[in-house]
Amino acid sequence: MRDGSYFAYDAQAHRMVEVARSEYQALLPSSRRMFLAIAGVLLVGASCGVLAAGEVRRADGGVAAR
Repeated sequence: MRDGSYFAYDAQAHRMVEVARSEYQALLPSSRRMFLAIAGVLLVGASCGVLAAGEVRRADGGVAAR
């Protein structure tokens, strides 16, 4: 928001365009959903990596102890 005007990035035109306040507020929830989806995917990926590393470590430790 600059000087009371609302701006959004137009991906097709590759520039900032002025939009009405109602349009700007309608865009905000969708951008939040995308952010949460990306964060969720990263969290799931990190969790899988940690679990896989733990299983590999446990498997390697079992072989060395025998």
